[in-house]
Amino acid sequence: MKSGSQRYLLFSEMFREVFFQARGQWKFILIAALSILVISALEFIIPQWTKVVIDQVIVDQQFAALFELGALIIGAALLLGVFRFISSFVMTIVSQGAISQLRNKLYRRTVNLDLNFFDRNRTGDLMSRLTSDVNQLQDLVSADTLSIVADFFTFIAICAYLFYVDWQLALLLVSTFPFLFFTSRFFIGRIKSLYRTVRQSSAEISNHLQDSLSGIRGLNHLPARTMK
Repeated sequence: MKSGSQRYLLFSEMFREVFFQARGQWKFILIAALSILVISALEFIIPQWTKVVIDQVIVDQQFAALFELGALIIGAALLLGVFRFISSFVMTIVSQGAISQLRNKLYRRTVNLDLNFFDRNRTGDLMSRLTSDVNQLQDLVSADTLSIVADFFTFIAICAYLFYVDWQLALLLVSTFPFLFFTSRFFIGRIKSLYRTVRQSSAEISNHLQDSLSGIRGLNHLPARTMK
């Protein structure tokens, strides 16, 4: 088992390597970052407009304002969908390019290793590292990663607004965060252990498949009379 500091160093190294591969596509990353900022702003504005419609426009029967705000909300929702598509599409291009470069780098590194390395490591383990593990790294360069950063700033803005509107209700809401934090940590630990088991099983299946195919190939090369 790796310690927390070792896991942190490993994660930071992987994160740095993936973004090092994606540095040549900084224009796409900038477009995705701006799209995420617009998404965060729209996700904050749309509920405010909806609040105005429910609390003021409908109560006061301001039908002209209702149509105007309704059109604004629909337009903002459409813009939200457009910018979500742009951020997802652009980050997919970036992640695919970065992972492609990383795969090529790993391939060149692997084929230049000495034969003793392949004697010490099983084929299934190597295939698991070069396929499933690299696929997991692709998630580091995705729209979801930028969304996490944007959601953090959106969360700060919403909390500040809640304290401005009703600090007592905001404190009541914030008091639930420790429970959510420890609950998430509990399930994250369970999921990590299960995912580690899945990876080990995948490596075992790859090893068994490679041994079986190698055995079949060896049997096919035997003379026919030897197999009788």
